[in-house]
Amino acid sequence: MKRIFVAAAIAALAAALGCVRTVEVKAIQLRPASAEEPAARPPLARRDLWDVLTEAAPLAASEHTRYFSAEEAKRCPTIQVTTGAGEEATLEPGTAGYAEPGSVTLVVFWSMDIPRAQAAARHVGNLVRKYQRWRVRAVGIVEKTRSAGLSESFAEQYGLPFRLYYDDLSALKRMSRAARAEARTMLPSVFIIDRKGRLRFHRADSRYTLTEPTGQFDERLPGREHVGESALPDEHIEDYLTMILQEG
Repeated sequence: MKRIFVAAAIAALAAALGCVRTVEVKAIQLRPASAEEPAARPPLARRDLWDVLTEAAPLAASEHTRYFSAEEAKRCPTIQVTTGAGEEATLEPGTAGYAEPGSVTLVVFWSMDIPRAQAAARHVGNLVRKYQRWRVRAVGIVEKTRSAGLSESFAEQYGLPFRLYYDDLSALKRMSRAARAEARTMLPSVFIIDRKGRLRFHRADSRYTLTEPTGQFDERLPGREHVGESALPDEHIEDYLTMILQEG
């Protein structure tokens, strides 16, 4: 009986999605990318089908999330990865693209073998585009598997706005250990490094949902779907990101 009710609720909500109202959130003051550019309110996260459904069936809190205040956070570690050309590369705080001073960096470890890990990479790409004026950057680190070579075409297809590196999970272990995480090789894993190079946030094994935008065109084009993280209200990766951005 419960399944019938849930299915009916989903069908009704999907039919009514076009008229779902937008949720109002409080304005936040963030530091813009340059002193010449005035601070502005970041774009509002839109309310999608998943948001509506989870109100009726609330999600459980993530068991693999770590957040640290600025005072207790440790410095982001140096990690060893591999480039697409197969060359060893050292990523240390302060180098180009990785924990640069004044930037907030998202580091996403993902795999071409795990659909939700692919979704995590796309979600991080969307966050970078949304908050790039506040100097949000990202690095994508792909698990070395037989499918890893497909990551370049995947990144091009979905317009991922960050550089790709490759890892045998040793870099992930090092980052997870610095974040005091219990699960150290779980994919996908997303980290946030603040403007001073401190490791502030880690979440492993996030869940995502894809919803297609509504409009007059029915064609399904790559990248047009909305990638939403399945998390409790105020517990999304984006919520932690904006909280860190507010610190200035």
